[in-house]
Amino acid sequence: MADIFEMFAGGGRGGARGPRRGDNVVHRLKVTLEELYAGTTRRMSLQRNVKCGGCSGAGTTSGRRYPCDACGGQGVQVAMRPLGPGMMQQIQVPCGACGQTGVAIPPSDRCGGCGGRGVVPEKKVFEVRVDPGHKHGARIVLRGEAGSSDPTVQPGDVVFVLEQKPHASFKRIGADLVMARDIALAEALTGFSYTVDTLEPGRRVAVVHPPGAVVRPESWARVAGEGMPHHGRPYEKGNLYVHYTVVFPDALSPAQVDGLRSLLGGGPPPPRLDAGPSSGDGDHDVPMLDGAEVVTPVPVADIEGELQARRAGARSGGGAEQSSDEEDGGGGGGRGVQCAQQ
Repeated sequence: MADIFEMFAGGGRGGARGPRRGDNVVHRLKVTLEELYAGTTRRMSLQRNVKCGGCSGAGTTSGRRYPCDACGGQGVQVAMRPLGPGMMQQIQVPCGACGQTGVAIPPSDRCGGCGGRGVVPEKKVFEVRVDPGHKHGARIVLRGEAGSSDPTVQPGDVVFVLEQKPHASFKRIGADLVMARDIALAEALTGFSYTVDTLEPGRRVAVVHPPGAVVRPESWARVAGEGMPHHGRPYEKGNLYVHYTVVFPDALSPAQVDGLRSLLGGGPPPPRLDAGPSSGDGDHDVPMLDGAEVVTPVPVADIEGELQARRAGARSGGGAEQSSDEEDGGGGGGRGVQCAQQ
């Protein structure tokens, strides 16, 4: 029965908490998309504190432990802090005699290898394995390799967080890759081919769009199996998606216009603006086509910028227009009231 009470009173709780562990050490490891595709091994050096081999972490040559007399080996002392008239609060403060270690080793028994600290500095080189298909932000954990400044505390973990560098050609979305490609209008209409340097060293693929397969502007194409390997299943790969932007020519010669119209089956050419009848007072003649006034559109390079400029201009001139409208629209009544008052 006493064992049961001890389990619930202290022993059980202590076992549930387990031994104390030191803090983890986190490093960011920058890797290329090629390294995430094929996998790689990096050698990283780390300075850490480990348990002294000469004294096995005791800090003494005899192995004996010397609790601090000032704090009783707790590393902290109890002090009283006044809160007000007749009121005191009991608080814990770090022990100044032992530097919060709870140990006061006499010089005669102090370990010469660690100076009584129980730990010594060590530089260790780790091999960090990046598997094929690892993602940006993935964590590679080396258990218990962080070291600790306290020999009674279990060392923490060394954690490497992968950080993918930007790539010149590809963007990664999960196991898929995305790339952009500009093609000429003639290529979009008649077919084309191009080569892509894959992430596999020395391997290239030829992407072929056969004649007759028209590629529309801002369309997408899928190349199956040319994406990233799945982590844990390196022989299964995602897809490569290509976004096509069709680059139109700035202008065409009359011969090119006639040739395209003939090949593509276009309708009759529009009339020349100076060939048809006009309507006006002589000074301001307006070209006419089938009874309608002819207007000529002007290309707009930046529609968002132009609309924003027009909205800004409308706002700056809107106040004057509104004031004018208020004078005209409500002005009759306003002037009438003013006249009546006069």
